[in-house]
Amino acid sequence: MDKIVKNITIGIRHKRIFRIRDNFGKFIDCILHNSESPFSIKYFPFIDEKLSDSVILHNEDNEHFQINTDDFILRLNATDDFKKSVSRIVDDILPFIKKRIFNITKIDEITRVGIVFSLEFFSKDKINKLISYFTDKNIEQINNFEMRFTRKLTVDESLVKKGVNDYVNIIYTLVKKKDKMIINFDYQRYFSPELKDINDFDLGKFVESAVNNLKDTYAKWLKNYEEEQAEDNTEDGPKESREGEETETAKTRDEK
Repeated sequence: MDKIVKNITIGIRHKRIFRIRDNFGKFIDCILHNSESPFSIKYFPFIDEKLSDSVILHNEDNEHFQINTDDFILRLNATDDFKKSVSRIVDDILPFIKKRIFNITKIDEITRVGIVFSLEFFSKDKINKLISYFTDKNIEQINNFEMRFTRKLTVDESLVKKGVNDYVNIIYTLVKKKDKMIINFDYQRYFSPELKDINDFDLGKFVESAVNNLKDTYAKWLKNYEEEQAEDNTEDGPKESREGEETETAKTRDEK
C-alpha cells in the first residue's frame, strides 16, 4: 500500500446538534492550541466558516478538519509509509478527538463512523478490458470511467446482543481518468440503535478492521499490478536497447 494510498479521510456522523455552532471557537482553540493536539496553527493556517453551520481548518496541501452540526470530517494526506500514516491516526489523532474534541460539548447519538482510503496508480489496460467485456467489444479504449458498488457485512454485536442491528457498509468507487486509476475504499460502521458515547467504541480496532479489509480486497490485485508493471518495464528496456543497437548497426553500414 506504500505510495499507492494518497489520502485518508475519517468521518464521524451524529444527530444534528445546533449548539455545536456556539462552540466553534472552542473547537478551533482546542485543535490549534491544546498541548495534546497533534495539529497546530502552522499545520492548519487557514480557517473558513460557511453559513455559520460549519468551520473548516485547512492547509495548502488539501488537508482539512471540518466541523459542522452533523459531522466531524478529517482529511489527511498519506505518507509513502502507509503503516506509519495509519499509526499516526490510531495512536495520536483519534485519542485526541475522543478525549478533547468530544468533551467540548456533549455529542451523543452517533449514527456512523467511517474511514476512506484513496488509492491512485497508473493502469492502461484493466478498465479497457473490463468495458470491452461488458459491452461485447462494442466499446473499447475509453478515456474516463466511473463505477460504484457496495457490500454489507454483519458485525458480531448484532449476532450476540438483542436489539442491536449494527452493520458495516463498504463502498467501492473506481474512477479512470486517462491512464490514471483512482480507487476510493469507504469503510463505514453504522450504529442501530445510535451510539450514546464515543468512548464505548474502539476506534483503533475499527481502523484496524478497515485496513485488513482494504488489504484483503486489493492486496492480490495490486501485487499483480506491480508485477505487470515490472514486466512491462523489463520488456521496454531490452526493446529500447535493441532499437538502439539496430540504429547503430545501420549507421555503421552507411559509414562503410
